Amino acid sequence: MISPTVTMEYKSKKRLTIIATGLFFFLGGVEYAIIMPSLYLYIQDLGGSPSYLGIVLSAFSFSGLLVAPIFGTIQDKLRRTKILIVIANLFEIIGNFMYFMGFNLWFLLLSRLVAGVGAGVQSTIFAQISRSTHEEDRASAISLALAAKQVGLLLGPGFNLFLVKIHFWIGPFEVNQFTSPGLFMFILWILAELFFIFFYFDLPTLPELLQQQQQHKLQQESADSLYDEDIANQKDNGYERSLKLPTEFAHDRGTHDSPIPSMNETNENVANIASTEGLKEEQPWSWKDEFLKEEVIVLLWAQFVFFFEKMCMETALTPMAQLLMDFGEIENSIMYCLCGVEVSGIQFREVIFCFILVKILSKRVTDRWLIAAGFLMEMFPLILLLIVYPQAPHHNRSANMGWFVVAFITQIAGLAFCGVAIVSLYSKLVSESSQGLTQGIRRSVGGIATILGPLWAGGAVMMGYIMVGVMLILFVMIAIMVAISWKHLKAPGDDDLTKARNKNKETSSIAHDEKSPLLINAEDADVEPNFNSD
Repeated sequence: MISPTVTMEYKSKKRLTIIATGLFFFLGGVEYAIIMPSLYLYIQDLGGSPSYLGIVLSAFSFSGLLVAPIFGTIQDKLRRTKILIVIANLFEIIGNFMYFMGFNLWFLLLSRLVAGVGAGVQSTIFAQISRSTHEEDRASAISLALAAKQVGLLLGPGFNLFLVKIHFWIGPFEVNQFTSPGLFMFILWILAELFFIFFYFDLPTLPELLQQQQQHKLQQESADSLYDEDIANQKDNGYERSLKLPTEFAHDRGTHDSPIPSMNETNENVANIASTEGLKEEQPWSWKDEFLKEEVIVLLWAQFVFFFEKMCMETALTPMAQLLMDFGEIENSIMYCLCGVEVSGIQFREVIFCFILVKILSKRVTDRWLIAAGFLMEMFPLILLLIVYPQAPHHNRSANMGWFVVAFITQIAGLAFCGVAIVSLYSKLVSESSQGLTQGIRRSVGGIATILGPLWAGGAVMMGYIMVGVMLILFVMIAIMVAISWKHLKAPGDDDLTKARNKNKETSSIAHDEKSPLLINAEDADVEPNFNSD
């Protein structure tokens, strides 16, 4: 048995790692939310055209596209997420300081290119989440990370309300409403770097925990064997009598007060875990078998369409608001904040949706239904924009405010469903051994979309039918693909997982209200977890 101190130490490190992960995504949301409202005006101040906004936004995605598979491959080899986060965050620090310096348009472009390298490590974080969570808990775990980002999107525009009023000099560098977001994020990322160094830990993955559990099971068997030999010896010596089980053996036998299941339960649970989590010995990895599966191709295309539309709408938001309603920087910040409130509201609904449907109703609702719901919510505003936007009067706030808000709020609402469900289902359809690389490929596909989306919207924002029509056609295409491949868009272990849960519930109800957890969470089991803490 391990001491309570060791168990508490692991629990503390796990909680700190979760907080550090949330902090990374939170600051990513804050950075995006305080830069976006002023970026278009920053470019105009430096003499750039509206199309240059799409180029700058694409630069951030382009560098992330290139490094995501590299980060993922390194993580697959080393299984060290912490060092990758620490290194990637240095690029965020440097990139934001360059944004603050802002000498000219080219330097501004380079600053977002450098910062994008730091954002590319997100794929390795999702890979780590995939390796360390059960399939039924994965969507809710991913939603927590995305919820942190949405909170950052909510609070970020609020910082602009005081950043726009700043104007002073630091040596040769001017701090004003355009450069202050870069300085602000430079300071926040430095503080975050210290937090990652001291409070992020490489926790064990599910296969490692299962291996430790099996080792513990062997120790149990040895203890049982010694106890049976002792009973047999006493019988041979004529001392047959009722014996009270010693405390240490009582735990091994799975008594009412034991936190560890009996041997039969343990063997059964190990079999269930192996079948539901796919922890059996894997076949040699092949990129053809991994990426040429119908369901994987559909999900990668869904990732592309989702991010393409997302970035198109986000790029077009500020120019459209300026054209239709004469919005300036303050109005844009308030608009982003209100959008953030709606995102957060949807995220709260999405958290409820994930925690209720995934944790309580997960036997009846799968990731593919979340994807379908998200697609419907994304298509509605595109249809509305296609009908209204090309004919809308310019510089008329009262005439345009209603439909504009409805379109963008509905579009934002679908982000949570698509974003969580695509990542969750994709992680279940690819092998555990290559989660880093495959998540990096998924991130790169999304990166291509986030490059092309701003470029397309930046150049076509004044051509409403063409800009919105292309996005709608892409969504119709992916909707047809999802419908055709519906039966394949399901995790391999979904049916077995449901059976395993039902069987474990039956076992638990027979055991005198005893809660017999699957010995896969080290904090609940009497197994000492091994992890690397850099």
